[in-house]
Amino acid sequence: LLFLFIGLLPFIMNAQDFSQLYSKLNPSVVTILTGETVFSKGAVSKGSGLGSGVIIDKEGLIMTAAHVVASAEKIVVKFYNNEMIEAEVISSVAGADVALIKLKSIPKNMPVAEMGNSDLVKIGEQILIIGAPFGLEHSLSIGHISAKQQRGEIISGQKMEFFQTDAA
Repeated sequence: LLFLFIGLLPFIMNAQDFSQLYSKLNPSVVTILTGETVFSKGAVSKGSGLGSGVIIDKEGLIMTAAHVVASAEKIVVKFYNNEMIEAEVISSVAGADVALIKLKSIPKNMPVAEMGNSDLVKIGEQILIIGAPFGLEHSLSIGHISAKQQRGEIISGQKMEFFQTDAA
């Protein structure tokens, strides 16, 4: 399972209705299919992996969880409009469970998520998570930041920061 923090806009955070924010961000969320199988028409065979990610720039970079792509021999990204494009791992940090993959070709009018600044996040703030738990693509969960901690751990030259949420 992969749940990703998507950039949260302060003016919308005070609203109880997240449908507008979901509509804006959902097209930038992708489903990631992994495995040796050739994927066609959205079909996923047994033994294939499934996760989600978010498009973070116009050059085709997608942030996902390291466990989704860790041992993948083939990665296919499925877009909101069901278009599918192969991708490759650029970087992966298992200890932080974060990976960066890059599309092998760029679709026209590819939507890019506006990322937030984690340094500004406060405990108690609401968050919106879009993912594909149990294969339920583009599922929405709403929750709160329950804890924020820097443990002093350094992974790949970066000090690690961890967030706990109550979002399903």
